[in-house]
Amino acid sequence: MLSLQGALEISVNGIEARFEAKESVMRLELDDPVRFLQDSQLFHKSNLPVLRLLAEQLSQNGLTLTIVSRGNTLVVLGHEVKGGMASSLLGVPHLEIRGGSLLSRIIG
Repeated sequence: MLSLQGALEISVNGIEARFEAKESVMRLELDDPVRFLQDSQLFHKSNLPVLRLLAEQLSQNGLTLTIVSRGNTLVVLGHEVKGGMASSLLGVPHLEIRGGSLLSRIIG
């Protein structure tokens, strides 16, 4: 089982994010989630195979990545995920999207 420790700041086209990892839990804090996710193209249809692989690898290694904005959980990938409609719709196991309207705004 992997164990992580650390923090870093990420910028995509000037849009800031903060990443923190402790043991098996990772957290990505976004101030502007729609722009960050659109600009990073994480959920772009051409990147679904990469997203599928990322979610699977996180799960297999007992890791969970939570994407949050202003205290609200938007997306969870990996080990501690309750699959739902978005997971089925996108064909990405180990993916939970809690901000329902977020999905329609970021998929390209």
